[in-house]
Parts: sequence; structure tokens; C-alpha cells
Amino acid sequence: MLLLNSLLVNHERYGYMSCPCRLATGRRERDRDIICPCVYREADVGEFGTCFCGLYVAEKSKEKFVSVNVPERRRIDVKAFE
Repeated sequence: MLLLNSLLVNHERYGYMSCPCRLATGRRERDRDIICPCVYREADVGEFGTCFCGLYVAEKSKEKFVSVNVPERRRIDVKAFE
């Protein structure tokens, strides 16, 4: 429920639902890759059984879900926050 609430907070804050587990710039064009569901979701769920924040879980993982650390795929451009 906390993740869903955080998506709504980001929607109010930025005008779009950016991933609540990643730092958004507030610029839609720069944050396109982290608008939920993010572009990394499919690869994360396929490889680890869950997305980075754990909001999406593979069907096969639902029965016997084991918490895993999904590595961050997004490369952060510090200039994006200027």
C-alpha cells in the first residue's frame, strides 16, 4: 500500500507517476524511463521475479516469493538534476 500511495504522491508532485523507489528530476522527458511501470520492469521481473521496487511480481514467483535485491539498471546523469 505504501508503494501505491507513493505513486500517487509523485503524481501530485510531478504530474506523472514516477517510480517511488527512484529519484525523479521533475522533468517528464528526463524521467520517461521511470514512469511506472518503468522500462526496466520487464527485464527485472524476467530475471529476478520482481521489479526494482517489488510492485510487480512474476506469476510464478507469487506462490513462493523470496525477497531479492534487484540491482539498479538506471544510469544516473547528475546533470539531469541541474
